[in-house]
Amino acid sequence: MVDMKFFFRMRSFAVFSSALAVALATSGTAWADAEGGVGQNFFNLSSGVINEGQSITASAQFNVSPANESGFAGTTTRTFNTNNLGYSAPGSDQGSTSSGNVGGGSATQTFGSGALTYNQNGVYNVGFNQALGWHWQENASYGTGNPSGDTSSGVADNRTLTVLNVAPTITSANQNGNNSNITVNEGSTVALDMTATDPGADNINFTINGGGAGAPGNTPGSTRTSSTVNVTYNNNGVFNNTFQATDQDGANSTNGPITRAVTVLNVAPQNLTLSLSSNVINEGQSINASMTATDPGADTINFNISASGSNPTQSDSQPAGSIPGAPGSTRTSNTVSLGPFYENNGGTTTANVLGTAFDGDDTSSISDTLTILNVAP
Repeated sequence: MVDMKFFFRMRSFAVFSSALAVALATSGTAWADAEGGVGQNFFNLSSGVINEGQSITASAQFNVSPANESGFAGTTTRTFNTNNLGYSAPGSDQGSTSSGNVGGGSATQTFGSGALTYNQNGVYNVGFNQALGWHWQENASYGTGNPSGDTSSGVADNRTLTVLNVAPTITSANQNGNNSNITVNEGSTVALDMTATDPGADNINFTINGGGAGAPGNTPGSTRTSSTVNVTYNNNGVFNNTFQATDQDGANSTNGPITRAVTVLNVAPQNLTLSLSSNVINEGQSINASMTATDPGADTINFNISASGSNPTQSDSQPAGSIPGAPGSTRTSNTVSLGPFYENNGGTTTANVLGTAFDGDDTSSISDTLTILNVAP
């Protein structure tokens, strides 16, 4: 009996990916060499449906059964030489793996890829194509037979892979750098920004209070940061800000929209001034008075100026107008006349002149002294 050893060599093997239709199956492709030897190859994916940003592995197995080659009797022993297989996928270049020689009557060789990562949703065809070459020679212990050989035609196989889109996740919704509700005074400006992640290579469209806040970044799994939106609060109260993130496929964030509250506290009128036409008068005279104040909000300021002394002849009170104004601006009251004032003690007396500014919630005040001189008969 002539004992023969055959060598199997893979000429080329590559895994490729392109967008196509959906499924996963384990199947084989049968082929026959030129001398009738029968082989079976299998190409498998670890999963047929994954989320974007996830990975699969691919594996290929080649089984070769014994066969008689023409001109020789007995069972053929087939041996696989070391083969290197290169795998690749969108966004991923995995290089190659290798497997050593396998001998025996029925020989099997299995190859496995590294992780093949898909960062965009879609349907992909993951496959290989190969050209197989055979050669054989007589075992040296039986003679010096001449090498000979045959080849198979190219063989191709593929699997379809569905990659599902994954919505972004909001990781922070910030107000003045705080990922929480905040409290500020009226007239304050609050800086709003947000961050989000996406496992795929999607741009993220940020919206804050319904307006665009940038569409940054497409590095898979990275944290993307929006632009900053500034909001000024000119009235006290509780106000909500809404944050949302949407990927380029139109999927809104899994945990959005997120709402943050801003509590705006009223601030009383500030920087009051009180102006009197004179601080010293004779009894029987009157004075003119006016005042100014600022308010950080958009409040209307209600002014009032009054005088009070030791008796009714030294007291008076007059409203000095309701004056609106832009946030932070100076409001000026109307000019009012107070008096006439009298001195009843035969000497000199004083009265307190009080100016008040009321913004609808809080009151501020300022005072000055008026001296009333006695006039001899």
